[in-house]
Amino acid sequence: MKNLFLALTLFAFLFSHSQSYSYTGRVVKIKDGDTITVLDTLKKENTVRFASVDAPEKKQEFGSIAKQFVSQELFNKTVRVDIISIDIFKRPIGYVYYDDNKNISEVLLTKGLAWHFYDKSEFLEELEKKARIDKLGLWVIQNPVEPCLFRHPKKAKKTK
Repeated sequence: MKNLFLALTLFAFLFSHSQSYSYTGRVVKIKDGDTITVLDTLKKENTVRFASVDAPEKKQEFGSIAKQFVSQELFNKTVRVDIISIDIFKRPIGYVYYDDNKNISEVLLTKGLAWHFYDKSEFLEELEKKARIDKLGLWVIQNPVEPCLFRHPKKAKKTK
């Protein structure tokens, strides 16, 4: 059992530090505003967390709106998934493309339904800034709470 754990840990490390890969499949489930399940060509279900964004949690303001928007955009559609890394929960993180190469992460930022998260892309940062200035989506809220602080309110108290 210990050897299996070591092998899986090594695989996860190597995978997370290796080149990215892509696949296509059909979206069969919308978990929330930044996570979907894709049925690949081998009929395997794959959970994918969208890269570079963090959408409101289900119980937050705009959480159900973000989920509904993603459902309208992606459910039952064929998508291309470009996996770029693995998160701490061992979920693949990737860019999801649909309808003539639209990137769902960019669309969520443009509509004001997610925060730009984790990477240093100036382009994506500008999409969020424009949505904030235009008061689109969640940016109509006076002081929206970032999902990471919503999930871990003790961290929010420590930073104040």
